[in-house]
Amino acid sequence: MAQNNEQLSTKLTAQGAALKPLGLKDYGVQWFKRNEKSLSTLMGTEKEAKRLFLTGLHVASKNPKLLECEPGTFFAALLRCAELRLYPGPLQEAAIIPFWNSKKRITEAEFMPQYQGFIKLVMNSGLVKSISANVVHANDFFEYEYGSNQFLKHRPLLNNRGAMIAVYAHCVMNGGGEQFTVLSEEEVFKLRARSKMWQNDQKNKTTISIWSQADLEHWMWRKSGVKQLCKMLPKSPDLAAAMEADDDAESDDAKVAVVDLVSGIDFEQIKDEDGE
Repeated sequence: MAQNNEQLSTKLTAQGAALKPLGLKDYGVQWFKRNEKSLSTLMGTEKEAKRLFLTGLHVASKNPKLLECEPGTFFAALLRCAELRLYPGPLQEAAIIPFWNSKKRITEAEFMPQYQGFIKLVMNSGLVKSISANVVHANDFFEYEYGSNQFLKHRPLLNNRGAMIAVYAHCVMNGGGEQFTVLSEEEVFKLRARSKMWQNDQKNKTTISIWSQADLEHWMWRKSGVKQLCKMLPKSPDLAAAMEADDDAESDDAKVAVVDLVSGIDFEQIKDEDGE
């Protein structure tokens, strides 16, 4: 299913890449009317396709920078959400983030899976019974050890916990056994320093990157821990695709194809060619 969805999404992006993009706000509804059936294929039902589309428009309406994006890149990002069935916005499963492409001299949108999205994809794989991530503060009790007698103990204080010093992610496998990984503050900051959007924020004194925004629940720390743990786990195709998409969004050479919102691409023809 994931492979078929990816093929459908790739064909859409490839066929629309060379077309001139039109205004997101003006033509978004037209785009959905023409492409609803294929979006329903990606999402599983017409109801979920409409829900994703409306959620995408809501996210864009809350962020003026997204309305300035090359419209095709916004919908390419929304298609990535559909492919993995992750929702942007309040559910915090994915984010659609605007950034300035200095080479093209345009603002583009990129898909990025978030902490809740990684948790959802790990649980959907059926290989893991539970998974979580927590931040460790300086005054918490925290001990761990790797190796043949590995263990992890964390007793957080209710108040006066001190500064954040580490994050860990832990999971229980369905077949038995546990896995965990611990990242120090230094390791988290090294991961943050690799983010091109955070680098742009530092350079331009902006707060577009999630790393630069107020994060009272420390979701980016948690996401960093979960993603590192995922590298140690068996991966479903969807989880592997999400990890690759996250790497692409954070790297300097990430590219987003341009898709015309009202190109009139015939999704049914694409499906017929695949024999589906």
